[in-house]
Amino acid sequence: MITCYTGWSRGADTEWRFQCQSRGINVVICTKSSADKQTIEEGKEKIRKANQTLKRNVEKYLNFLALNWLQIKNSKLVIAIAPLIEPGKTGKKVWVNRCKYAMADGGTAYALQMAIDEQIPIYIFDTVTSKWKNFSKEKNNWQDSTFPPSIKENFAGIGASDLTENGKLAIEDVCNLSFPKKKWNLPIEPGPIYCHICTEDKKAKTDQDGLLWCSYCETYLGVVAIGDNGVHIQLNQ
Repeated sequence: MITCYTGWSRGADTEWRFQCQSRGINVVICTKSSADKQTIEEGKEKIRKANQTLKRNVEKYLNFLALNWLQIKNSKLVIAIAPLIEPGKTGKKVWVNRCKYAMADGGTAYALQMAIDEQIPIYIFDTVTSKWKNFSKEKNNWQDSTFPPSIKENFAGIGASDLTENGKLAIEDVCNLSFPKKKWNLPIEPGPIYCHICTEDKKAKTDQDGLLWCSYCETYLGVVAIGDNGVHIQLNQ
Protein backbone atom coordinates (compact mmCIF):
# COMPACT_ATOMS: atom_id res chain seq x y z
CA MET A 1 0.00 0.00 0.00
CA ILE A 2 1.37 3.41 -1.00
CA THR A 3 1.55 6.03 1.76
CA CYS A 4 1.80 9.81 1.41
CA TYR A 5 3.81 11.42 4.20
CA THR A 6 2.94 15.05 4.72
CA GLY A 7 2.78 17.77 7.39
CA TRP A 8 -0.05 19.34 9.36
CA SER A 9 0.08 22.87 7.93
CA ARG A 10 -2.49 24.59 5.78
CA GLY A 11 -1.83 24.98 2.07
CA ALA A 12 0.10 22.24 0.27
CA ASP A 13 -0.01 19.78 3.19
CA THR A 14 -3.79 20.06 3.41
CA GLU A 15 -4.22 19.69 -0.35
CA TRP A 16 -1.98 16.61 -0.51
CA ARG A 17 -4.01 15.08 2.30
CA PHE A 18 -7.33 15.80 0.62
CA GLN A 19 -6.32 14.65 -2.86
CA CYS A 20 -4.79 11.41 -1.58
CA GLN A 21 -7.52 10.53 0.91
CA SER A 22 -10.25 11.11 -1.67
CA ARG A 23 -8.56 8.43 -3.77
CA GLY A 24 -8.18 5.90 -0.98
CA ILE A 25 -4.42 6.51 -0.54
CA ASN A 26 -3.07 6.15 2.98
CA VAL A 27 -1.87 9.45 4.49
CA VAL A 28 0.43 9.88 7.47
CA ILE A 29 0.53 13.37 8.99
CA CYS A 30 3.95 13.80 10.56
CA THR A 31 3.54 15.43 13.97
CA LYS A 32 5.32 15.20 17.30
CA SER A 33 2.81 12.61 18.49
CA SER A 34 3.68 10.35 15.53
CA ALA A 35 7.43 10.27 16.30
CA ASP A 36 9.44 8.65 19.05
CA LYS A 37 12.28 10.42 20.86
CA GLN A 38 14.97 8.63 18.87
CA THR A 39 13.48 9.76 15.55
CA ILE A 40 13.22 13.36 16.78
CA GLU A 41 16.87 13.34 17.85
CA GLU A 42 17.83 11.81 14.51
CA GLY A 43 15.83 14.56 12.81
CA LYS A 44 17.70 17.26 14.70
CA GLU A 45 21.02 15.94 13.40
CA LYS A 46 19.65 15.78 9.86
CA ILE A 47 18.44 19.39 10.17
CA ARG A 48 21.86 20.51 11.40
CA LYS A 49 23.46 18.78 8.43
CA ALA A 50 21.02 20.45 6.05
CA ASN A 51 21.77 23.79 7.68
CA GLN A 52 25.41 23.48 6.63
CA THR A 53 24.04 24.25 3.17
CA LEU A 54 21.10 26.50 4.05
CA LYS A 55 23.05 28.56 6.63
CA ARG A 56 20.12 29.85 8.67
CA ASN A 57 19.61 30.52 12.37
CA VAL A 58 18.18 27.08 13.05
CA GLU A 59 18.59 26.20 16.73
CA LYS A 60 15.56 28.22 17.84
CA TYR A 61 13.30 26.15 15.55
CA LEU A 62 15.11 22.82 15.79
CA ASN A 63 12.37 20.78 17.49
CA PHE A 64 9.80 22.03 15.01
CA LEU A 65 11.95 21.52 11.91
CA ALA A 66 13.05 18.04 13.00
CA LEU A 67 9.53 16.78 12.25
CA ASN A 68 10.30 17.25 8.55
CA TRP A 69 12.65 14.29 8.86
CA LEU A 70 9.66 11.98 9.43
CA GLN A 71 8.45 12.83 5.93
CA ILE A 72 11.82 12.29 4.26
CA LYS A 73 12.94 9.23 6.23
CA ASN A 74 10.01 7.11 5.11
CA SER A 75 9.85 8.21 1.47
CA LYS A 76 11.35 6.99 -1.79
CA LEU A 77 10.30 10.12 -3.66
CA VAL A 78 9.70 13.76 -2.67
CA ILE A 79 7.23 15.98 -4.53
CA ALA A 80 7.12 19.62 -3.46
CA ILE A 81 4.90 22.52 -4.48
CA ALA A 82 6.54 25.85 -3.66
CA PRO A 83 8.17 28.97 -5.10
CA LEU A 84 11.90 28.63 -5.76
CA ILE A 85 14.03 31.47 -4.45
CA GLU A 86 17.17 32.24 -6.48
CA PRO A 87 20.61 32.31 -4.75
CA GLY A 88 21.19 35.54 -2.85
CA LYS A 89 17.51 36.51 -2.93
CA THR A 90 15.17 36.82 0.06
CA GLY A 91 11.89 34.90 0.23
CA LYS A 92 8.58 36.06 1.68
CA LYS A 93 9.53 34.48 5.01
CA VAL A 94 12.60 36.76 5.23
CA TRP A 95 15.17 33.98 4.78
CA VAL A 96 18.05 34.70 2.40
CA ASN A 97 18.88 31.82 0.08
CA ARG A 98 22.56 31.17 0.73
CA CYS A 99 22.66 27.98 -1.36
CA LYS A 100 24.45 27.78 -4.69
CA TYR A 101 21.15 26.73 -6.25
CA ALA A 102 17.54 27.92 -6.03
CA MET A 103 15.70 26.78 -2.92
CA ALA A 104 12.19 26.85 -1.48
CA ASP A 105 11.26 29.28 1.26
CA GLY A 106 10.47 28.43 4.89
CA GLY A 107 10.54 24.94 6.38
CA THR A 108 10.07 23.29 2.97
CA ALA A 109 13.72 24.13 2.28
CA TYR A 110 14.85 21.84 5.10
CA ALA A 111 12.79 18.93 3.83
CA LEU A 112 14.23 19.42 0.34
CA GLN A 113 17.81 19.76 1.53
CA MET A 114 17.53 16.64 3.68
CA ALA A 115 16.24 14.78 0.62
CA ILE A 116 19.19 16.09 -1.40
CA ASP A 117 21.59 14.97 1.35
CA GLU A 118 19.96 11.51 1.40
CA GLN A 119 19.98 11.32 -2.42
CA ILE A 120 16.22 10.80 -2.62
CA PRO A 121 14.67 11.78 -5.97
CA ILE A 122 12.98 15.18 -5.80
CA TYR A 123 10.49 16.89 -8.06
CA ILE A 124 9.30 20.43 -7.41
CA PHE A 125 6.63 22.51 -9.06
CA ASP A 126 7.93 26.09 -9.01
CA THR A 127 4.80 28.17 -8.48
CA VAL A 128 6.64 31.28 -9.73
CA THR A 129 7.32 29.90 -13.21
CA SER A 130 4.64 27.16 -13.25
CA LYS A 131 7.35 24.67 -14.30
CA TRP A 132 8.35 21.27 -12.96
CA LYS A 133 11.99 20.71 -12.01
CA ASN A 134 13.93 17.82 -10.58
CA PHE A 135 17.22 17.88 -8.68
CA SER A 136 20.21 16.50 -10.57
CA LYS A 137 22.89 14.89 -8.42
CA GLU A 138 25.38 15.17 -11.27
CA LYS A 139 24.80 18.90 -11.80
CA ASN A 140 24.09 19.58 -8.11
CA ASN A 141 21.31 21.83 -9.30
CA TRP A 142 17.72 21.90 -10.47
CA GLN A 143 16.94 21.11 -14.05
CA ASP A 144 13.77 21.49 -16.12
CA SER A 145 11.72 18.36 -15.96
CA THR A 146 8.71 16.70 -17.41
CA PHE A 147 5.82 15.73 -15.19
CA PRO A 148 6.77 13.58 -12.14
CA PRO A 149 6.66 9.84 -12.76
CA SER A 150 3.68 7.78 -11.69
CA ILE A 151 3.97 7.17 -7.95
CA LYS A 152 4.62 3.51 -7.14
CA GLU A 153 6.16 3.77 -3.65
CA ASN A 154 5.81 5.78 -0.45
CA PHE A 155 6.37 9.47 -1.06
CA ALA A 156 6.49 12.83 0.69
CA GLY A 157 3.91 15.35 -0.51
CA ILE A 158 5.05 18.72 0.81
CA GLY A 159 5.10 22.40 -0.04
CA ALA A 160 4.27 25.98 0.82
CA SER A 161 1.61 26.87 3.38
CA ASP A 162 0.46 29.78 1.19
CA LEU A 163 -0.56 27.52 -1.67
CA THR A 164 -1.29 29.24 -4.96
CA GLU A 165 -3.98 28.17 -7.42
CA ASN A 166 -1.44 26.80 -9.91
CA GLY A 167 0.15 24.84 -7.06
CA LYS A 168 -3.20 23.38 -6.07
CA LEU A 169 -3.81 22.27 -9.65
CA ALA A 170 -0.32 20.73 -9.81
CA ILE A 171 -1.09 18.50 -6.80
CA GLU A 172 -4.38 17.45 -8.38
CA ASP A 173 -2.59 16.67 -11.67
CA VAL A 174 -0.03 14.47 -9.89
CA CYS A 175 -2.74 12.54 -8.09
CA ASN A 176 -4.87 12.21 -11.21
CA LEU A 177 -1.94 10.57 -12.99
CA SER A 178 -0.96 8.18 -10.20
CA PHE A 179 -4.26 7.64 -8.41
CA PRO A 180 -7.19 8.26 -10.76
CA LYS A 181 -10.49 8.48 -8.93
CA LYS A 182 -12.78 5.51 -9.27
CA LYS A 183 -16.22 6.29 -10.62
CA TRP A 184 -19.18 6.44 -8.29
CA ASN A 185 -21.96 4.09 -9.24
CA LEU A 186 -24.13 4.36 -6.17
CA PRO A 187 -24.81 6.94 -3.43
CA ILE A 188 -23.06 6.42 -0.11
CA GLU A 189 -25.24 7.01 2.95
CA PRO A 190 -23.03 7.02 6.06
CA GLY A 191 -24.54 6.98 9.51
CA PRO A 192 -24.40 9.90 11.96
CA ILE A 193 -20.94 11.51 12.24
CA TYR A 194 -19.67 13.92 14.90
CA CYS A 195 -19.65 17.53 13.69
CA HIS A 196 -17.26 19.86 15.56
CA ILE A 197 -19.44 22.86 14.70
CA CYS A 198 -22.71 21.34 15.90
CA THR A 199 -20.74 19.58 18.70
CA GLU A 200 -22.84 16.45 18.34
CA ASP A 201 -23.46 13.57 15.95
CA LYS A 202 -25.36 14.70 12.86
CA LYS A 203 -26.59 13.03 9.71
CA ALA A 204 -23.92 13.24 7.01
CA LYS A 205 -24.32 13.51 3.25
CA THR A 206 -21.95 13.06 0.31
CA ASP A 207 -21.59 14.84 -3.01
CA GLN A 208 -20.47 13.55 -6.40
CA ASP A 209 -16.78 14.10 -5.55
CA GLY A 210 -17.04 11.94 -2.45
CA LEU A 211 -16.84 14.87 -0.04
CA LEU A 212 -18.63 14.36 3.27
CA TRP A 213 -20.73 17.19 4.74
CA CYS A 214 -22.86 17.79 7.82
CA SER A 215 -26.45 17.88 6.55
CA TYR A 216 -27.36 20.43 9.24
CA CYS A 217 -24.66 23.13 9.09
CA GLU A 218 -22.87 22.17 5.81
CA THR A 219 -19.49 21.75 7.54
CA TYR A 220 -16.90 19.68 5.66
CA LEU A 221 -16.36 16.45 7.62
CA GLY A 222 -14.05 14.38 5.42
CA VAL A 223 -14.15 12.14 2.37
CA VAL A 224 -15.68 8.85 1.34
CA ALA A 225 -12.90 7.08 -0.55
CA ILE A 226 -13.09 4.10 -2.86
CA GLY A 227 -9.91 2.10 -2.53
CA ASP A 228 -8.73 -1.39 -3.36
CA ASN A 229 -10.37 -2.67 -0.18
CA GLY A 230 -13.74 -1.11 -0.89
CA VAL A 231 -15.45 2.01 0.41
CA HIS A 232 -14.21 3.66 3.58
CA ILE A 233 -14.59 7.01 5.34
CA GLN A 234 -11.67 9.24 6.31
CA LEU A 235 -12.65 12.07 8.64
CA ASN A 236 -11.17 15.55 8.66
CA GLN A 237 -9.59 15.39 12.13
